[in-house]
Amino acid sequence: MANIGTKSTQQTSTKPAVHWVTVRDASGRPHLEMRWSIAGAHAPLSRAA
Repeated sequence: MANIGTKSTQQTSTKPAVHWVTVRDASGRPHLEMRWSIAGAHAPLSRAA
């Protein structure tokens, strides 16, 4: 998913923040998942969870 080898300029001075959240898989076992958030960024409605 990452654009390897491309450069992009960050439009805001805020850096992405990482959060570890506990989620459960289909069998109910918990595991940690890394989530990133960027201030002011929004996912398109078609891809929102």
